Parts: sequence; C-alpha cells; structure tokens
Amino acid sequence: IGRFIEQGKRNLGEGERMKGDERWGMRYEGKGRERLKKEIEGLERLRNGPPQTAYDMMMFVWLYFFYSEHLDGIQCRSLTELDVFLTPYYDADISCGRTTEAEFREQLKHFFWQWGSVNNYWNQPVFLGGCKEDESTVINELSYLFLDVYDKMGIYSPKIQIKVADSTPKEFLLKALDMIRRGNNSLVFVCDDRIRKSLVKAGATEDEARLATINGCYEYSVAGTYRGGMNYFNLLKPLEFILHEGRDGVSGEKTTPNVLSLPHYESFDKLY
Repeated sequence: IGRFIEQGKRNLGEGERMKGDERWGMRYEGKGRERLKKEIEGLERLRNGPPQTAYDMMMFVWLYFFYSEHLDGIQCRSLTELDVFLTPYYDADISCGRTTEAEFREQLKHFFWQWGSVNNYWNQPVFLGGCKEDESTVINELSYLFLDVYDKMGIYSPKIQIKVADSTPKEFLLKALDMIRRGNNSLVFVCDDRIRKSLVKAGATEDEARLATINGCYEYSVAGTYRGGMNYFNLLKPLEFILHEGRDGVSGEKTTPNVLSLPHYESFDKLY
C-alpha cells in the first residue's frame, strides 16, 4: 500500500509541474486531481487501520483481489455480497455528510470499471441478496442503486449474481429482468432455498447456509471455508453400458448388472 501511496503523490507532483500539458498533465487536473487525492487519502487510512468509509471498503476489496490474484496466485472468484457489506459504511457517510448519493454513484461506477477494464476471465462475480435471520430480505437501497449504476454503464463484468428467496422484492427482480430483456444480461439468478437445503444436507448449520457466499459461475459455499465446484454428467454413459452389456466401454469393468446384450432389445423404446 505504501508504494501505491508514494506513486500517487509523485503523480500529483508531476501533474502540478506539467499543468496544462495536454499529453500528460491534464490527466491530474480538475476532477482527475481530486480523484487521485481521494485515492491517496483512502490508501493512507487502510495502511493505518480498517476501512472507515464506503470508498475505503471498495478500495479494500480491490486491493484484496489484486493481492490474491496477482501476488498469491489464488483465484478471487467473488467480490462478496457488496450491498450488505457496504450498507453500514454508506449510511454513515451519508448521515455525517462525507459523501452524497451522486458522489457515491460516481465512485461505484469507477469501482465497476476496474473489473470491466481488467478483462478478467469468465467475468468477475459479485453477489446481491439473501435473507436476514428473521427471513426478511437483505435487499436494500444499495441493491437497487447497484443495478441502476450497472445498467447505465452497459458493461458485462463484474457479473452480478442474485440470491432469490421468497422475501426477495418483486420490484427488484423485475428491474433485473428488464435489464436482461434490454440486453444487459450478465446477471445470474440462484435459488436461495435450494442452496441452503443443499449445504445443510452437507453438514452446514442453518445459519451458515443462510449466509452462504456465491462465487464463480453458480457455485456456493459456507463463507470463509471451502469453495464448491461444478459437476459434469455424462448422459451418454448409460447407453455405453447397454452397448457393452453393462461394462464400462473404456475400462471394461462390469459396473451395471443384469444388462442384456444389444440384440435382446427389439425396439428403441425397450432399449430406452
């Protein structure tokens, strides 16, 4: 973080020295200069302690992704449940006048552009929605704001995954479906109820299942533990067993008993 701060300060100095230079200096004049100063201030707060503002939290998420993917070599297949994580910071920022909704929208747009510009493989997932302990929805003002900013940008990364539960507001789902209808279709719907039942069956507690994270394509897992993966089904394998009288066509192992040889099946229906 210190190196980022020092580079930012050097850029500020260069911007002042080359003020008015169309080739370089204007990049750090006006709004560009104010944005760079804000980045430096946020980085300095993170160097000294935990995030203090919604802007800090978005910066922290970006830094975690950068360090994980590009230094540790570990895939970061979710930017977490941002509407839930950012809400207390956003509410505090608004209540004490640190930012306005318009300013936050601009910050969120630049945050989204980090993933839109990095051209990350398979897009970069982030998820919204889910349930509170009393089964009411976690969808809130920021959830709608996220979709609104994302819709106006017209990008496809990050990929937004939405946990759909009985308490998910119909208005929110209709907003997401309208975005898809108009071509902004990098949105994924996952069934909260089935995810929770599956994880409980695998040994998770009810609360762990409720707070499960969504990552990757459609995978889900208990937060802070393992990560689920995909399963592939070979729908032609049963036909292979029939053609080889119950044996695996590759290994020759007898895996399916009481399978007749192919001539015994007089029609396709009997074979099926």
